[in-house]
Amino acid sequence: MPMTHGRASNQVGIFQPDVILPLQFLDVRRQISAEQRLMAAVLEDAVHCFQKHLFARNAEQRRLFREAAAWLWDDASTGPFSFRGLCHALDLEPSYIRHGLERWRSQQLGTAPEARSQKMQP
Repeated sequence: MPMTHGRASNQVGIFQPDVILPLQFLDVRRQISAEQRLMAAVLEDAVHCFQKHLFARNAEQRRLFREAAAWLWDDASTGPFSFRGLCHALDLEPSYIRHGLERWRSQQLGTAPEARSQKMQP
């Protein structure tokens, strides 16, 4: 397991113990459209950027982290590729994904989510 700032990097642990990807969550009996596959890929990329660049050391990586975090916590945008629009189209609960990311981030930073008094901001 890769090490990040002295801690093991746990990029797949945001939904522990039920780790799933958006495409795994979707009912496999249901045919998903090309648009839904694209939406799932956008979500997966945002989560990947958020996790990979949490401890970014250069400006480009910090920018990628900030952009991913801003998109994941944006409630103002309403388009089909906004975070909320994408979750709606994929039948996912935005708050569940956000809570999992908050919990993962807290674990990486060494703090318990219950100890945090305010909502995480990007």
